[in-house]
Amino acid sequence: MMRVLMLLLAVMTLMLGGPAGAADLEGTLKKIKATNTIRLGYREASRPFSFTGDDGKPAGYSVDLCTLVAASIAKELAIANLQTTWVKVSVANRMDEVAKGTIDMECGSTTAALSRQEQVDFSIMTFIDGGSLLVTDAGG
Repeated sequence: MMRVLMLLLAVMTLMLGGPAGAADLEGTLKKIKATNTIRLGYREASRPFSFTGDDGKPAGYSVDLCTLVAASIAKELAIANLQTTWVKVSVANRMDEVAKGTIDMECGSTTAALSRQEQVDFSIMTFIDGGSLLVTDAGG
């Protein structure tokens, strides 16, 4: 009896101590792994979040964040040389491009509204801002 318990304990230790079995990929991650490419959408004139830099390449705060996310995805999926394709999007089409899968992620300044959350998923909040006005006393 003691021998069976010891064997059971050893098996459980090996199972718990080893790496967790990787779940089968699905959706966007499966597509990224299969194509070795991630397609990132950015807006040309959404400074300082995303814009076309002087060198003609995407630049900005959100672009930098997306580049780090892409590197993390490459590491997690064990893709040695993940190709990044930058796709220009507009205010009008950015949600549709994500929903259709034309782009894997939008790197811009999109506000997470409830109506938008019905179409796409959002990351955690990366920037908080408030509106304000500055006027003189003489302005009435």
